[in-house]
Amino acid sequence: MNSMRRTYLVSALLGLTLFLVWGRPLQDRALAGENDFLQLYAGARLIGTPNLYNPQASYEIEKQVTRNHDYYPGIYYTRLPWYALILKPLGALPYRTAYAVFQTIAIGAVLTFLLLYARKFPNLLILAAMSPVLLVTVANGQDVGLAVAIAGFSLLLTNRPSHFLAGLLLSLCTIKFHLFLLFPLAVLQHRKWRYLAGAATGFAALFALSTVAQGPTWWTGFAALLSRGDLHTDVALMPNWRGFAAIVGGGLTTELTLSALTLLLLVYTIHHTPNFRVAAVLAIVAGILVGHHAYMADLFALLLVAAVMGAEPVSKALKTVAVIAALPITPIFILLDPPYSALAPVLLASILITAAIDAYHGQKRPARGDGSVGTGSGPGAETDGRSAPLPRPQQA
Repeated sequence: MNSMRRTYLVSALLGLTLFLVWGRPLQDRALAGENDFLQLYAGARLIGTPNLYNPQASYEIEKQVTRNHDYYPGIYYTRLPWYALILKPLGALPYRTAYAVFQTIAIGAVLTFLLLYARKFPNLLILAAMSPVLLVTVANGQDVGLAVAIAGFSLLLTNRPSHFLAGLLLSLCTIKFHLFLLFPLAVLQHRKWRYLAGAATGFAALFALSTVAQGPTWWTGFAALLSRGDLHTDVALMPNWRGFAAIVGGGLTTELTLSALTLLLLVYTIHHTPNFRVAAVLAIVAGILVGHHAYMADLFALLLVAAVMGAEPVSKALKTVAVIAALPITPIFILLDPPYSALAPVLLASILITAAIDAYHGQKRPARGDGSVGTGSGPGAETDGRSAPLPRPQQA
């Protein structure tokens, strides 16, 4: 057995051990499908009815398909209508069959994402193998892995002229839109107009599809649903500034202050980060920190962050910090409960801080990928790696 295979094996055993220790409550539910997929199945059954955003209607479906006719408080359909419409064929299948089909698609997307990015950053497979977040995400029937994989595919397409298609693909990430709320800042700052046009076109089409499927007032029910208290339980375990504030004190003042500082840091950093893909994943990190809703499963996005940082020409310090954040240490802080869980958002913030320091020092980096380098001149300039900065194209 060569050293690389031995490393993969050890990493996989570590991830499995962590999952078996902390994820035991999920194991029986994972096999039975009594997990977050319940809400997706409920949405597939309720789309087109007035009860799509009625938690009680979701609970009734859960009672029909679970082994002991149970329901799980807090698990009800919370996605946009277009997603439920896409899932509707699964709603016509028996629950276990629908669960198997969904898991096959989600796991297939995640594996494809990992293999594609591992071509430029082989260590991504090691990070994934030891990641309890990946195992928990799969065992809990969640779709965050699917959303992150789609975002990864979209960023890969920016290596090619297919920027409009890449933007269209990004619009599908609205299945977990809270992870990508700050993504447009990177798109606008780097003037990716065709990418923006594709994303806007895709979002408009999905919004229209939602309206056709659920009626013109669907958004009122959706907005009311998002304000429910049982959707945001265990706040102190959130890997964001809301969770941090719940532990250290200060409440909303602390959360808003840290969120404002994070936004300022992000804007400064992406302005001085010529590489669009790096700016995009920094926006994802900032989005998790300032978002009002995030849990351990959302840390799956850190694999995309580490993959991009590992593949792109960034400083060794930034690569290292991104990899450390993607290690099991971040979810372990959450699993250890407060006060240790407050360290999870600090680790995420360290990625932004390191990137900001790099931007401040204007480190020069060789041209690669999208042809951009760090010259300290910001996203308005690129270089050919041999001479003075070249003007950035006005449309990408």
